[in-house]
Amino acid sequence: ALDKNKDLYYLAGLAAYEVGKYEQAGALLKTYLNDNPNDGEGFYYLGLTLQSLGDPVTAEKVLKKAEALHYNEGGKNSGTDMIFLNIF
Repeated sequence: ALDKNKDLYYLAGLAAYEVGKYEQAGALLKTYLNDNPNDGEGFYYLGLTLQSLGDPVTAEKVLKKAEALHYNEGGKNSGTDMIFLNIF
């Protein structure tokens, strides 16, 4: 079952990122990722947030983690994309 509170941390983190509230975005995404350590998309947005906060070294590590989880800059998570394409 999905824990809606975890999803809310992710969505709130994305919203904060989109409006330039990077410190809030980072905190929310880190909270989300503590409970969802295999979410490549979450790590991707945390990496972008860290870049925006002026921490390119940590950002690169986090973005590599996103890539290791099969998430890339095009927003594609290879496993779920293939499932989506096969269904539709």
